[in-house]
Amino acid sequence: MILLVAEPGGGGMDAGLFAVCLNLPHLLGPLLARRLDRVGDGRPFIATCCVLYGVALAAAALSIGRAPLVVSLAFVVVAGVCGPVLTAGLSSQLSLMVPPSKAIQRRAQGLDALTYGVAGSAGPAIVASIATASTPLTAVLALSGTAAVAGALMMTLPAVPTQDGPEAETALGMRRVISHIVHASGLRRATVAMMVTSFVAGSMAILAVGRGIQLRGDPDSGALLAALYGAGSLLGSIFTSVVPLKGEADRTTICYSISIGTTFVLGGLAPNFATALVAFVIAGFLSGPFFVATLAARTAYSPDRGRAQVFVAMGALKITLSAAGAAVAGLIGFDTAGIFLALGGAFIVAVGAALILDRHRRPPTSGEGVSLGHYRR
Repeated sequence: MILLVAEPGGGGMDAGLFAVCLNLPHLLGPLLARRLDRVGDGRPFIATCCVLYGVALAAAALSIGRAPLVVSLAFVVVAGVCGPVLTAGLSSQLSLMVPPSKAIQRRAQGLDALTYGVAGSAGPAIVASIATASTPLTAVLALSGTAAVAGALMMTLPAVPTQDGPEAETALGMRRVISHIVHASGLRRATVAMMVTSFVAGSMAILAVGRGIQLRGDPDSGALLAALYGAGSLLGSIFTSVVPLKGEADRTTICYSISIGTTFVLGGLAPNFATALVAFVIAGFLSGPFFVATLAARTAYSPDRGRAQVFVAMGALKITLSAAGAAVAGLIGFDTAGIFLALGGAFIVAVGAALILDRHRRPPTSGEGVSLGHYRR
């Protein structure tokens, strides 16, 4: 979309508006997710959101330069509202589609995280290739088409059995879901760990370029650090899809958060490029199992009739905090990238230590979690 906006002579301000209009509406995602929490088959609703996302994205792309800017932005907002249902909303259904065995659930969560990693790595590369070989408009329309295909593929997934009884059409209100996130100790700690880690991790592309300039004097070295961070993240996702995480989701999330913070400190204070390179690769690798741990925490500590809203709310917070981190890093600039990364990592470690103390005072209590009665062979 940014390439497409820039093509007719649009400036960075227009590109920024499109990015904001696509990401900020994710905060409204939990309102749509409530539909998924009304016990029943969520596939048709997710499929509809996939198709609507694709149609809105295509309409936005086709309207650029042909209609007022506000019209194009309105289409992007529609896509942004549907976005969380395609990601976290879909992930919230996973625990209901596979057997309730903890080992199988963790392996499924690892494979789910792998899809995010593959999409995040291969998606931009494929789109850039299409845009280079053809036009940015073709690339965006191709993305729109994949969303529509995803809608069709949704209906091939296992159906979630419908629950009978008076609660079959009910779902927790958003206020009760937020209250659950705040008061369920395990879910609260996982949310806090995810938020602080996402804030710093969201700025890695900018900070990597800054570190490359600081250590080697050229931005290409920074691009290499960013690429290796992404490659490490993909490898971490592959690892957790092969070797499922073990242990309590609450503890695992905190431990990985502290580990990532430590590598951020190392990357920020690294005296040479080789040390920074190792730190960025390890930090990227750890982000894979950390994401799986947050998925496991959402599954373990979410109430049955609010699971989708919890998944989407945490996903929206992650995206929002990542964007905020990137914005702050952009304002600070490249010259202080090392200090920002080290301080950010130290903050993550400090918050992690506080969460460990809180865990000793208030051990995690499982929410309703995965209702075994929902699973049928």
